[in-house]
Amino acid sequence: MRNNFVNKLEELNANLVEMGEMVNQSLSYALGALISKDKEQIDYVLQQEEKINHFSSEIEQQALLLLLKEQPLARDFRFISAAIRMNTDLERIGDQAEDIAVLVKQMLTFGYQEANLGSLTKMSEITQTMVSDAVRAFVEGDSALAYHAAEMDDEVDALFMKVREEIIAEIRAETIEANLVIDLLMISKYLERSADHAQNIAEAVVYSITGAMEKFN
Repeated sequence: MRNNFVNKLEELNANLVEMGEMVNQSLSYALGALISKDKEQIDYVLQQEEKINHFSSEIEQQALLLLLKEQPLARDFRFISAAIRMNTDLERIGDQAEDIAVLVKQMLTFGYQEANLGSLTKMSEITQTMVSDAVRAFVEGDSALAYHAAEMDDEVDALFMKVREEIIAEIRAETIEANLVIDLLMISKYLERSADHAQNIAEAVVYSITGAMEKFN
């Protein structure tokens, strides 16, 4: 009986790992399209969103059935509860990736050609690292890595403000088209939100390991 339960926990863990990989790849492709102007990457993200939503529903159902049928205690209960929280945040990061892809597609129809994205490039790199590290911390049961991932949120927030400053400077210098300003600001906002969700995942990891309900901000 116990072996069957352990197998189900391992399956849930594997599904969350796959979900994390799907979401991070979508985020990477959406941001890659912003730099490369590659419409195929945009199409990939838009197609992947439906798969992410469906997979997220399967994982939620899987976790809830474990809670209801198995009535796990102590660490197993925390693990499943954390998995539910993680799954929700991963699905929302997938939503942000789709939102970014839609905006990039719109920007390309406006003839967007800008190559230098300034701090937005660094912001995207750190956000993707946060998501990847937060999921890896869960898989490896590494609370130190979870704390490290969460701490990067402050850097993302600082870069968000810097991106705004850079865009304002471009507006004043008249080196950016007005119809691109809002789109770039929204992309930076979606990245900030994705980082917040990655921080939530890190919190869930710490809870699953230690039982402590910590808020990093």
